[in-house]
Amino acid sequence: MTTLMRIKLSALNPEIIQEWKQKYGDAQLEIMVDSPNVSSFTEDDFWDIIALFDWSKEEQNDAAVIEPAVVALANAAIDDIRQFEEMLAQKLYLLDTPAHAAASLCDDDSDYLSVDGFLYDRCCVVAAGRDFYHQVLQDPNEFPAGHSFEKLLSLASLAFERKTGTEHFPYFTRVSYETYSNRKAWAKTDE
Repeated sequence: MTTLMRIKLSALNPEIIQEWKQKYGDAQLEIMVDSPNVSSFTEDDFWDIIALFDWSKEEQNDAAVIEPAVVALANAAIDDIRQFEEMLAQKLYLLDTPAHAAASLCDDDSDYLSVDGFLYDRCCVVAAGRDFYHQVLQDPNEFPAGHSFEKLLSLASLAFERKTGTEHFPYFTRVSYETYSNRKAWAKTDE
């Protein structure tokens, strides 16, 4: 079982550490420093990375499509890689609405929404670039039903691995991109 705790560094003291040792024994502790405003990575930088996708390699595989973007992001600062992931999560979160979900369903007379499928479909919207993303965000009817791009979710972790040689990308975004995470949008359907 994984437990996520947030504590200000100024509040960390020997008593808390001792309490954690007693409660969790020899469990592994992962420390993530959430430093606001460290990255200079901008919205334009995010879309510039997305624009590097090589769609001519689409028939080979999705890893080949994102390869130029992985290389570019791996050459950026680690804080920029984290900021890319943060921005990606935010964009996917904003598309996580009932209207977008309904528009994403293929014309197969089924109203079953696959949570993973809808996530991967939202990835396709982001992967298509800034203009298309904003178009679909404003008008869910523009959602490209039946198209997905799951590989987008691994871009930041692949860049981090190349940059550091470490497979585990120790970063948690402020919002979740998982389907139904945008509770405010989905709550409107329960009213």
